[in-house]
Amino acid sequence: MNTKLELIKKLRQEDGKNIDIYAQSDGIKEIYVDGAEIIFGMPISKLQFHSTEGVEKHDDTLIEKREVKTRIVIPTNVLLELTLTILNGMKENEQRLSENIDAYKEQLTKILSKINLTGKKEEDKK
Repeated sequence: MNTKLELIKKLRQEDGKNIDIYAQSDGIKEIYVDGAEIIFGMPISKLQFHSTEGVEKHDDTLIEKREVKTRIVIPTNVLLELTLTILNGMKENEQRLSENIDAYKEQLTKILSKINLTGKKEEDKK
């Protein structure tokens, strides 16, 4: 199987390092996950991503059921660099993220205000 790669991004870093990023031409597989666990090690670490599939009751205990969607094995030094990149990116975009959170909250509040669980019409309440 010969998969063609196409250039999707060019990075030019301050230290003079040039990086071209390629992806398979038939697309990059995207997987939705609800959470992750990290297993730290040296020289590699593992990131295990999961989705929550529900909650089951065993005796009187509720147990969340999680399905592992993918596991990534990564050199620990690369994981640390990635963590730093994520944190710096979040800080650099703090204002935009805050504005987006506020807009999302406003949109959600408008939608929730339209929910009527009493069975009465809005006009009847007045």
